Amino acid sequence: MSAETTYHAALLSHAPLTALVGSRVAMHAVPAGLALPYTVFTSRHDPQYTLDNTLACDIVTFDVQCWADTALEAQDVADACKAATTAAGALVVGTAGAFDAEVGLDAVQLTVEWLE
Repeated sequence: MSAETTYHAALLSHAPLTALVGSRVAMHAVPAGLALPYTVFTSRHDPQYTLDNTLACDIVTFDVQCWADTALEAQDVADACKAATTAAGALVVGTAGAFDAEVGLDAVQLTVEWLE
């Protein structure tokens, strides 16, 4: 199972998060017209090798975006994502706020490190 599939399942199995977003947790992109609030994430893999070129581990960095109508709602979703991430054994290493003026939505963006 990939880190993406495992992380997606961890988010969807966290009751406080699903109470806010239901099943609206997407990988890579959200479908047009998706109801708010929702969470979408992308990933980057950074394999780590030993001196003899053996794969030691893969550090997966997830960019998790929590979108909502208001900054407060986006923060509530982000807090639930943080709790789900911690429960899954991963680490939130950064947080940033965002606003998309074109669509009038607020977001909180989390940077998550996952070790495989």
